[in-house]
Amino acid sequence: MAHIHLVGTNHVAAASSEKLKKAVETYHPSILAIELDKHRFDALLKGMQPSKPSFALLRLVGIRGFFFAMIASYAQRRIGAIVNVTPGSEFLTAAALAKEKNISLALIDRNIFITLRRLHTSFKFRHLFRFLIRGMRGKIKQPRFALDSVPSPQIVAELLEVFKKELPGLYLPLVDERNKVMARNLQAIAREHPNATIVAVMGAAHVKGVQELLS
Repeated sequence: MAHIHLVGTNHVAAASSEKLKKAVETYHPSILAIELDKHRFDALLKGMQPSKPSFALLRLVGIRGFFFAMIASYAQRRIGAIVNVTPGSEFLTAAALAKEKNISLALIDRNIFITLRRLHTSFKFRHLFRFLIRGMRGKIKQPRFALDSVPSPQIVAELLEVFKKELPGLYLPLVDERNKVMARNLQAIAREHPNATIVAVMGAAHVKGVQELLS
């Protein structure tokens, strides 16, 4: 039976790459699975944005999906500039390690355009406005952590609780649905390679949910 080890990361923390390297040294995987789809992976390798602003993208994913893609991309680039880390650098590290150590690389996330289309149907601007107003009034308690670190499981759980309660239209397509996709893909890989040791690299927000689905 395949052994699956999940590695939670912060996409804008240098510590994430070091955590991945340590996991590879510890578990000696035959397969490295990463929280990307082919489109995002190719864009990352080329140093490009996975979803450049365009009328074609707007038509493809809808106004709310387009809005989120632009805001999320800008936020990650800005935070990455602050901490001097390329967003998603742990995935580049995974690709380099896979090539160096002859490890198979698997892309386990949902197609980014499906996720953006789901955001268009699920996300409501009124939820965002309510969240911002409640935040400005000090009615939302958000745990804090260093931007250049990987948050602890306890902090992740607290952040997800706030996210799920305050922004359900984002939580469902971004976290819950993608957890299910990644768990199914990992299970499929494990069935196809029953003797494999798999290290799966994903944002810390996904680890608990995926682990529960795999159990």
